[in-house]
Amino acid sequence: MNRKRALFIVTMIILTMFVVLAVKQLTTPKQLTIAEISKQVEQSYNAEIVSVVEKSDEFVTSFKKDGSVFEVSVNNETGQFSELTIIQQNNVPPTENTTEEQPSQPQIPTILTEQQVIEIALNEISGEIDSADFENTTDGGYYFVEMEQGNQEITIQIHAITGKILSIQYDD
Repeated sequence: MNRKRALFIVTMIILTMFVVLAVKQLTTPKQLTIAEISKQVEQSYNAEIVSVVEKSDEFVTSFKKDGSVFEVSVNNETGQFSELTIIQQNNVPPTENTTEEQPSQPQIPTILTEQQVIEIALNEISGEIDSADFENTTDGGYYFVEMEQGNQEITIQIHAITGKILSIQYDD
């Protein structure tokens, strides 16, 4: 009788450990790899990756585009871009004895921060912000800002580069 009881207790302990490990595995957010981040930056900016450095909860990715070097921070779980900075500008000197203007370098679009998007939403509709989630797309991405106004839930879709409000959806 004691043997059956001891076997039952050991089995329950092992089963409990298995369940705890399974739950932990399922609830731990997946961290993106350097290869995934590199591919995302290459596709978004049509650029050549120079380096990717992992720092706490983000990757700092350097890339070349049109002879200039840029650096962008990318969240290692969501893949959201932030803090695009130019590290080295392509300074092509003008050719001597020409009166033609040199064409300006194409501008790399800067993705709006979550705080900027929240301000845009609040300027459009007053209410309490619940969340602002970024969705990356080939045209720069967009944010879904969810807010409450009284008993009504409102979702505002805002373009992540232009700040233009793409849609407003009201739910009861």
